[in-house]
Amino acid sequence: MRILKVVTIIVGLALAAYLVLEKRHSSVAESLTVVWNKDLTYLKKLKGFPQNNEIKEIHFTTSSHLSRTWLLQSMPDLKAEGGDKGKYILDITMDAWIDSKEKALLIQYELLSASTKNKLWEFARTFYF
Repeated sequence: MRILKVVTIIVGLALAAYLVLEKRHSSVAESLTVVWNKDLTYLKKLKGFPQNNEIKEIHFTTSSHLSRTWLLQSMPDLKAEGGDKGKYILDITMDAWIDSKEKALLIQYELLSASTKNKLWEFARTFYF
């Protein structure tokens, strides 16, 4: 009977820790959705960043479970609507981290020519939460 109480307490603590961490990640994902979409709107106004109808494919790569979780919870308003006539392939690599002082996400964009696969440009953004 005593073992059952101990196991129940341990399971309860583990569940509570999971829920706290999940809430922590989801609040970051909500912030990321807003910030990322605002940033994409800004980037699309700049010369050189492709519009959705110019993009043939978008590839997402995540470097950790955390960055994958944030990506899935906050997919940006970025679509490959160019189909076969799209001129570009957009590769997006993401790396997220949490330490004692900050939560952050690095997003690296690489734009490739759809016909030659040559890299046209690359740059990165870091968002802190």
